[in-house]
Amino acid sequence: MSSSSINRKWILLQVALLIFLIIILIMPAPRVLGLTYGTGGYGNCQFNTCGITLSLASGGMNALSITPTSSGSCTIKKESATIVTGSDTGFSLMLQDGDADNSLKTVSGSSIASISGTVATPTALAVNTWGFRVDGVGGFGVGPTSEVTNVATPSSLFAAVPLSTGSAATIAKTAVSTGSTGVTVNTFFGSCIDTSKESGQYTDAVIFTAIVN
Repeated sequence: MSSSSINRKWILLQVALLIFLIIILIMPAPRVLGLTYGTGGYGNCQFNTCGITLSLASGGMNALSITPTSSGSCTIKKESATIVTGSDTGFSLMLQDGDADNSLKTVSGSSIASISGTVATPTALAVNTWGFRVDGVGGFGVGPTSEVTNVATPSSLFAAVPLSTGSAATIAKTAVSTGSTGVTVNTFFGSCIDTSKESGQYTDAVIFTAIVN
């Protein structure tokens, strides 16, 4: 059994107010329990023959750039995660915050609160909040969601990134092999900001985890 992790930071030049999201990739291999290490199988996978890989289109370096207005300006940015596994039981992709605080913060201590919605009951973005959505999952609706920059409050619904102290949100699940080309899952991060927030770099950590079912 083996696992590996890659730490990535999103980087972008500041315009007026910049929201940074830090994404950590965790790519665990499938597990076999109750057998001698190095033997056995799971589904169509003999030990260590059906691994799983997870990659981000941005390489982990991406950001939401927002120029605030008095009534609130909103930006939505996409992150594409591609999962490849040969397991005929498929995979699950989860999303979770890196710690017990899912607000975005500056070094000086200013913060942007998370939206209050959940995957099951998402809500519209409020001013000075941020969240995520995945088209077709939970109560998000089918979309399609598009990337936008500095627009009025969108009608799309968003949810809070779950805290590390709770359960991760499952944002994709399959029951078959992905094939060599893999399956791509698009996660959209959105935020609306008004001029009451100071300009700066606001950061948080988000963890994507892909496992063999």
